[in-house]
Order: sequence, then structure tokens, then C-alpha cells
Amino acid sequence: MKRLAMAAVTLVVARQAGMAVSLYLLGMAGASVAAGDAQDAIHCLSGFFAFAVLAYLSSALTEVVQAPLQAGLWRQYCLRTLDEFRASRLLSTRHNREKLGQWLMSEAGVTLHDVVPAAINLLSAALNIGLTLLVFSLLLGFEFLAAIAIASFLSLMLVVIFRRHTGRLANQLQQDRTRLNGCLSLAVTGSSVISGSSGLFAEQERRLSQNFREFGRTSLKHVILEQSLSTVPVVLSVVCVMVYVHGQANALTHTGEMIAVLPRVLQFFGIVHELSLVSSRSFFLARKASNLRSFISTLVPLNIEGEMDLRVHNLTHNLWITPQQLCDLVSSRQCASGRVLITGSNGAGKSTLLIRLTNLQDCLLLPAGEQIFAEEAGLSSGEAAKFRLDRILDVSTNLPPVLLLDEWDANLSKEATAEYSARLDDLAADHLVIEVRH
Repeated sequence: MKRLAMAAVTLVVARQAGMAVSLYLLGMAGASVAAGDAQDAIHCLSGFFAFAVLAYLSSALTEVVQAPLQAGLWRQYCLRTLDEFRASRLLSTRHNREKLGQWLMSEAGVTLHDVVPAAINLLSAALNIGLTLLVFSLLLGFEFLAAIAIASFLSLMLVVIFRRHTGRLANQLQQDRTRLNGCLSLAVTGSSVISGSSGLFAEQERRLSQNFREFGRTSLKHVILEQSLSTVPVVLSVVCVMVYVHGQANALTHTGEMIAVLPRVLQFFGIVHELSLVSSRSFFLARKASNLRSFISTLVPLNIEGEMDLRVHNLTHNLWITPQQLCDLVSSRQCASGRVLITGSNGAGKSTLLIRLTNLQDCLLLPAGEQIFAEEAGLSSGEAAKFRLDRILDVSTNLPPVLLLDEWDANLSKEATAEYSARLDDLAADHLVIEVRH
């Protein structure tokens, strides 16, 4: 990653240096034409084209380096966030898992995809303006430099002044996008369930439309702020340059240089505009990146201290024990083998107890009805359940000492349930199998 980042920086510097030198040579060619020295003008133009090609090639290579850098940052963030999520097993609730999945696949990917070009564009615009101002001062003098520098300075000041407002919009846009993604996910997964109810479908459609409108309003506010911050400095700079040009009407050499670099002057106004946009966007993305770093802290951990109205049956020894006795057994590491069944009404805390046990011992938890392996995609619920159990039981020698199963039989037929129960009996000869049954 560091090598890719250094390569990108080097290429950006090479591109802007090539553009600056080519601009200087173009100005010198204009001065030579004004002085009547055609041969020198041709030499300057040859150099101009050579450095322009260097800048073009550097720009193309920057795009090539940018793609793997974006993918690498996303991969690095996802792996680090998943490690942090796994480290706190109390966060492993269905709601948190769904929220994390939506975050990694949507907002995190979008933000990190935008961060790399934003950083490159900010460095590029800053170097472009700095080197272009240097060339303008060499060719046209301090007065012209001062006229152009006003736009750059005002652009920076406006961005700094409005950075807090930009940050607030960044937070709001992130929240709106996350909420919209969640609403879209519910619309997709629930479409088959509520298709027969026009009232429920209309309510879902209303909420989805409202989320789209809120996201659109926040996006519009951000674009208006960006364009406002970038337009004012350019208008002021154009006025200053016009005043300067009228003051140089009798200087023939200066006029030749100005005519030669006039396209670049017009382009420079666009660069000032771009710098304002990029600077504003950088504050915007910096706030979004800060939210990426703190995302795990927004997840709500599971409360495992409450009372649980459960029954725990040690099937191997035909003993009824309390949830606390089960926790003591697992934490004491004297749980070499056997099967334990947890029963209770809906909401009594069965899944909560399983998560609590993961904090007491090295365990493998198979949650209820959730896709674990990529190969499950496209399978029915029953086929997916069989696939998960087969994958786990086929590598039984590599399993941790405790296996936790949450409603593993919920989507299985009686015959399949009996078959896998027998295989779990075999596994329980040297593992502790703790299960919540449907």
C-alpha cells in the first residue's frame, strides 16, 4: 500500500512539473514571436510538446496506480473492522451483523473509493496552482501573480470558514445513505412477504420514497455549498486579471507572453474552481473517514447480565441445570464432551446465552438461519442448513472444544433432523455440543 501511495505521489509531482515547464516554454515562445525570433520560438515549442507528453503519460499512469490503491484500502479497512468486530463477541447480534454488512458493502466502499482520487486531486490542484503561479511570476511579473493569488487565497479561506458546516453535511449524508440502504434491503427481502397486502406495500413504498427525498435534499445542500465556495474566488480573480491586462496594453513582449499563456490562464481559473471543490470535498471526506474509524463504537453490545427464563438439559447425563451452572461448566474448562439442550419461550434469552458462552471458552457458534458460506447462495433454507452442518461436521477434528448451534434443525425434515442428530452424537463423544432446538 505504501509503495502504491508513493508511486501515486511521484506521478502527480511529475505531471504537474511537466505542465509547469511546458507552460513556461509556451510563454517564452510567445515572447520570441513578439521579438521576431522564429527559430527560438520553434525550439521553445518543441520543448513545450515534449513536457506536455510527459505530463500526459504521468496522468495516465496515475489512473493505473489509483485502482489497486482503492481496492487495497477497502480490503484493509474491511479486514481490520471485521477483526475488531470479532474481538468483542458481545457485539455479535443479528442487528449488529446486518448493520456491519450494510456499512462495509455500501458506505465504507463508497467513502474509500472516493478518498484516493480526492487526495490525488487535492495534491494535484495544490501543486498545479503553486507551480503555475511561479511560472506566471517569471513570465508576467509580480502584479499578475498577485491578481491570480487573490483567488487561491480567498478559495482557501472560504473552505476553512465553512469546514464545520461541510462536516455536518458529511455526517448527515452518511446517515441518510445508511438509512436508505437499510430501507432498500427491507424492501427487497420483504417484497415477497407483503406483496398480497396493498396497505403494507404502500407504507413501505412511502418510507422508501421519504428516505430517497431526504438523501436527495442533503446531497443538494452539499453541492450548492461546494459550488458557492468555488465560484466566488474565480469571479474575483477574472476581474483582477482584466484590470491587469488593460494596464499592459503598451508592453509588446508582455502582450506576446500573455497571448501565449492566455489559454492556461483560463484553465487556471478552472483549477482554482477545482481546488475549492477538492478542498471542500476533502473536509467532507475527512469527516466521513473519521466516521469509518469510529463505526464499531456505534454498535450496541448485547446485555448478558439480565435474568433468563430458560431450561438447560444435559442430555448425556440426563441432568437439568441452570443457565449459570452451564456458564460455570463452560468457563471451568471441565466440559470435555456431551450434548446440552437449551429450551425456552421466544425472547427468553436462548441466543443471548449462546453469545454469553462464547466469551467464556473457545467456541464455534453457528447462528440461526444466517448465510455463513458463499456456497449457500441460491440454496433453499433446508439445503443451506444441511450444507452448513456438513461443512462443520466434516472438519470435526479441527473444531474448538465447544460447538454452539442455534436452531440448527429449524428448516430440516424429521428424517434429516434424525440423521444430523446422530452425527452430533458422534461429535459429542469428544466435544461439548450446546444447542438451541426449534
